[in-house]
Amino acid sequence: MTYNAPSRLHERRSQPGIYTVMLKLKKSRSLVGSVFCAAILLAGCNGSSNTDATLEVSLSTSPTPANDLHQAVQLELQGIRQFEVELLDRQGVPLAFQRVSVPSGSQMVKTAFTIDKEGSYQVRSSAFTADEAILGTTLSDVQIQAGTNQLSVKNLGLSNLYYANNANLPQTKSPSALEKYLSFDQPGITLQAYCFFGYLEDANKQQMAYFSLIQRLDQQIDPSGETDLRLPLIMSGTGISTPTLGGFRTGGTLGAALIGNSISLTQPWDLSITSENPPGSVAAKNETRAQLVAGTFGQKGAQYRILSHGQDNLGKLMTTEVLVEDTMGFVSEGFGVNSFLPNWLLPEQQAAIRKDYGGSVEKYLAATQDPMTGQGSYYYSAPFLTVLNFTVSYDHDGTVISQGSGGLLWMDVVYQTFDNAATDIVKDSSWAFFIMQFPEQQKAIMTTMVGTEVSEYHVSSLFSTKAPKNLNGVLEPEYRWNLQDIKMQPVTDSKWTSPVSGETYYTKYKINLSGDHTADLTVTMAWDDQEVNAGTRFVYEGLGHVTGTLDGETVNGTAWLEMQPIGKLN
Repeated sequence: MTYNAPSRLHERRSQPGIYTVMLKLKKSRSLVGSVFCAAILLAGCNGSSNTDATLEVSLSTSPTPANDLHQAVQLELQGIRQFEVELLDRQGVPLAFQRVSVPSGSQMVKTAFTIDKEGSYQVRSSAFTADEAILGTTLSDVQIQAGTNQLSVKNLGLSNLYYANNANLPQTKSPSALEKYLSFDQPGITLQAYCFFGYLEDANKQQMAYFSLIQRLDQQIDPSGETDLRLPLIMSGTGISTPTLGGFRTGGTLGAALIGNSISLTQPWDLSITSENPPGSVAAKNETRAQLVAGTFGQKGAQYRILSHGQDNLGKLMTTEVLVEDTMGFVSEGFGVNSFLPNWLLPEQQAAIRKDYGGSVEKYLAATQDPMTGQGSYYYSAPFLTVLNFTVSYDHDGTVISQGSGGLLWMDVVYQTFDNAATDIVKDSSWAFFIMQFPEQQKAIMTTMVGTEVSEYHVSSLFSTKAPKNLNGVLEPEYRWNLQDIKMQPVTDSKWTSPVSGETYYTKYKINLSGDHTADLTVTMAWDDQEVNAGTRFVYEGLGHVTGTLDGETVNGTAWLEMQPIGKLN
């Protein structure tokens, strides 16, 4: 699983340069003008009277990109074909929006907004390719005074991910727009992750824990943090575990994307990563692939094929092929039409949520329109991927060790961008992550705790097909629990110590959820040894079972857990 603020503490500030924003402020006695003026006044902009003013905004089509090599390469290759420009108040609440096309050969384009008050504002300009892939975002402060004002910006920062309740962003408008957004590389976003996890079940009802992931992460490479220079790294692969295998057997790719590894993302959604193995390996290449083979990506009825082939962590040949069908469709893990899920809350945000909004992050965001820029991710899940068939082969002779037509997976799609300040907050974070599926009720729950230096943040949502859909066809949660209604604690006598890493973990947890929907659940690992060697660190994650009650009804289901060693999760 993968995850800013009224103070604007963590936002990237761009310097004046080649961009210009044209904003017209004039007296208006129309109803529309009065409403617009009132909205700005209520938002707390400076100024006590109407005034005539113009802010002119010019947008350079060749800005200087952030120190992200992937972004810089894509900007050079594709160029900017469209801008989306938003006028915000000084708290980040959106006031007006314009889309600006870039004619071929143009060096600069302009746009204009009309408002009626002097004061402090922000302008957020996002640059897109012809395929509406985002190249980056520039957020600029501007002080509007009577007369002509100009804003010129020459830099293109990392993409701002933020909460919004309007359908301005490309992925928010329709199911086909979401599919398109998720079917192109988004070079301005520093993390794109696609994860499948759950179990495969053969004809004898024997279960195998399974995961497969493909992700790009533009990794910060300056240890001092003084610059934001980033290099695209890729991680992909597949893992399998059974009670007798001893931990996870994993195979895949980890390395610098610009040094020999091949990443492909094409339409309809088809994602693959290939890397060369050293001479003498059991496989010349490691390959991981996930592709849409039927239906619309993200919608109910879509079918996906997940493939892997290559050398595993023990030097053996491992090949997997899994075909699944989505029986629920994508759900929104986050808030607003862009499914923005915060990773943490600043102390002042958490205090306001608890004091004024009953512990509801959803109500707080809807009421304040706090964008929480850079505090989280765009996060979608497919809670019910029914396994139609699978085959797992192992060792040099390709022996089939498991095959069948049973099982259940969960899929996460996570897009995320953190600047240096945000990276400092999350770099030493701790977390516990639980997904729970109840096939008989066709309901699912995700419950997560993320601990950072600024907060301990709990999130839990209930998903079902009864919930309403957004414009892009994504299901909203049937219910979101408030902060104070989420309790998770380990069962103290469930400790297990890994013979490989020496780390100790809890293998059983109690989860209690109160409020308008209640749950009293116990999650237990299906077997103890499900530790994953993730290269430079060990992670404990894998298949579990969940029992208990949901809204007073007895439930039994499947769970997947990810957590940290005892002592690192407090």
